[in-house]
Amino acid sequence: MEERVDAWGESQKAARKNLPLKRARIQRAYRRAVSVELANGEGADTAAIRRKTFRKWAGPRRRNHLEKQAARLEELQTNPRRSDEALERRRQRRSGVSARSHEHED
Repeated sequence: MEERVDAWGESQKAARKNLPLKRARIQRAYRRAVSVELANGEGADTAAIRRKTFRKWAGPRRRNHLEKQAARLEELQTNPRRSDEALERRRQRRSGVSARSHEHED
């Protein structure tokens, strides 16, 4: 069996905390729906109310994830998301030097 990775950006602790929270949220919603149905009166049919299913989904296989990540990084090297002009403006902003400050120094 090949090792899986968490590709959703969560840390291991976040995943361990969120799984029980999600189960609890589903159960609370079910109990709330049953309570509303019972509050409707004598013709309440709680058997028709179904609890939403909870499923844990396995992450991608480590090999597939790393191949996809490498392909994405290679694509960004050849076709960056930002233009060269935008990158230059960002470098200037981060260095504390802006084009406007040069215009007003006269």
